[in-house]
Parts: sequence; C-alpha cells; structure tokens
Amino acid sequence: MHEMYNTDTDDLYHRMLQPIDIQEPLLSLCESEVRVESRILIRIDIPTKILCVRCDPKKTLFQVLQPIVEKFK
Repeated sequence: MHEMYNTDTDDLYHRMLQPIDIQEPLLSLCESEVRVESRILIRIDIPTKILCVRCDPKKTLFQVLQPIVEKFK
C-alpha cells in the first residue's frame, strides 16, 4: 500500500483505510472520514548511503531496524 505523507509534519492521511494524496482538492474528501496519524522519521547514515525510514511511533527501534539490517547482511 502506497502511503501519502505531508513532508512538513510527517503525518499520514487516511480516508476509509485508504491513503490519500494531500495534493487532492478538498472536495474529493466530501462526506469522508479522515484520520491523521503521526509518523516518526529515522535517518540512518551508513558508509555507502543515507537511509530515511518513516515508521509508526508505536513500534520499537528494533522492529523498525530489523528488516533493514536483514537486507544488508
């Protein structure tokens, strides 16, 4: 599922459990329930690149980093 973020505040916007594009006109949200979820941005500097990961604040750092570390093994 592709997620749309507000890059200024790192918020995730949902409409009926589907992510929405924050660039859409407000009219497209008419009669819809919208939920805003905060996200955490983690920046990881490794020798060959810089990784930025957005994650749910309820997850532990281990839960967020484990899949990334697995890719670099």
